[in-house]
Amino acid sequence: MKIFYEIEMLSDTSFKPRSAGGLGLDFCPGGVVLGHVAARRGYEAAEAKGLAWTIFHSGEVRFSDARVVDQRSGRPAVVWPLSFHAPKGALADDLGTMEWADAAAGDAIVQGAHDRHGVQASLDGERLKVGTEVELKTKVSFETQRAEEGNLFQVQALPAGTRLRGVVEASGPRAAEALAVVREQLFGRATLGWSKRTEYGRAQIRECAAWDWPDTPRPTEAGEVVFLLRSEACLLSAATGQPTLTPEPAHFGLNAGAALDAARTLLRTVRWTPFNTHRQRPEVERIALSAGSVITFTGVTTPKAAIDAYVGEGVGFGRAEGLGAVWRDPPPLEDWVAWRKPKASQAKGAEHYGIMPADPLGGWLGPRWDAAKLDDEVWSGHLAVLDSLKRVRGLPPAQWRRVAQEARKHVGAQAEYLQDALLSADGVCRRGVARHRWERSGGVKGLEAVFAGKTAKDAVWLPRALVLAAERMARVAAQEVDG
Repeated sequence: MKIFYEIEMLSDTSFKPRSAGGLGLDFCPGGVVLGHVAARRGYEAAEAKGLAWTIFHSGEVRFSDARVVDQRSGRPAVVWPLSFHAPKGALADDLGTMEWADAAAGDAIVQGAHDRHGVQASLDGERLKVGTEVELKTKVSFETQRAEEGNLFQVQALPAGTRLRGVVEASGPRAAEALAVVREQLFGRATLGWSKRTEYGRAQIRECAAWDWPDTPRPTEAGEVVFLLRSEACLLSAATGQPTLTPEPAHFGLNAGAALDAARTLLRTVRWTPFNTHRQRPEVERIALSAGSVITFTGVTTPKAAIDAYVGEGVGFGRAEGLGAVWRDPPPLEDWVAWRKPKASQAKGAEHYGIMPADPLGGWLGPRWDAAKLDDEVWSGHLAVLDSLKRVRGLPPAQWRRVAQEARKHVGAQAEYLQDALLSADGVCRRGVARHRWERSGGVKGLEAVFAGKTAKDAVWLPRALVLAAERMARVAAQEVDG
């Protein structure tokens, strides 16, 4: 049994995952709606009928997160990770991708970063963005009723006019009675979220049309089950009874022989302490698996009907607040998730670099990402150069410094230009008396080995790598002289 509801923000409204502040959420957590019902005399009404435990604690009644609406279907958004899903380390060529990830080409990383609370999208892959507004506020002193100097805090809020949809589900022998109590208190004007004593949090909650989800699971391999977390999930270890971030077969009602397939599982975590309106304080902080996580098990022999019956009421604890909502083998993953083997031509340990989003952050981070990649190449390249020069002995530090100076001049130039500057008839290592020193010490052969087989691609890192190697050889030579 279900009650479908819609929240319309009459003023800016801020929801936060943590009591310590931070950026706001782009959805309304189910615990906020639960607290709203409890605060409007819902808890007292439930206690009078012996339903307080059933509605607010047991998980038989579940207040889902309220998310932005897909106007075409009337459904709330589904949470997907902003990521390609494939065997970790595989190339993204030919992989099914979400529309907003328009980057499945080249050496795209397939397990990219995503929003810690997932990405809200429709079932056909359209990202449903929720605009947020950020304002700086000043704390007011209770004693003086004036602003406290230097005590600023940031509020990120959903703007007025935002519409979110959610559902209250109930199961068990007293489901109808429980939903009747909820219905009496749920609808009407409400104040939700943070800073309700100021201008934030005014909302209208009304009943809305029902919706449904596709009930045809995506095809999977024999013995394989894929779960998508539709909300945050707090799991307990079956062995210790303590919170855990490692999904276990028992969490999903699977047979003991089932095993977590780490190569096809994408998990992210989040600290979770939503504010409870009824208790007038934040909940105890929890470490939860974030919505949009994908969990894959293999070796499953439990019938799918039994799995659906087990996970249909959620997994883990905090289910009354909407935590632990699970979708088994969701059909959209058939198109967006391609479990493919790496190409045969892919070298083991090959590096793949991520795609920056086309926004200001991506524009700022992209060059820094490229610079970090180049730094890695330079460092590994300079170790290879040192290996080629390890047999060189007897050169004074000044000769190595001249090599480093010449390499600096050729940063960004083609490798053969640097090679000519060092080893040609008029090069640094063949000019004047330096020629005899380089030939006797084996330096010429060492440098020839450095440049052997190098291509135009190596010109990006080779001069910088040679600078590091030459400076290191100069320090070693200086220590030999001093010794």
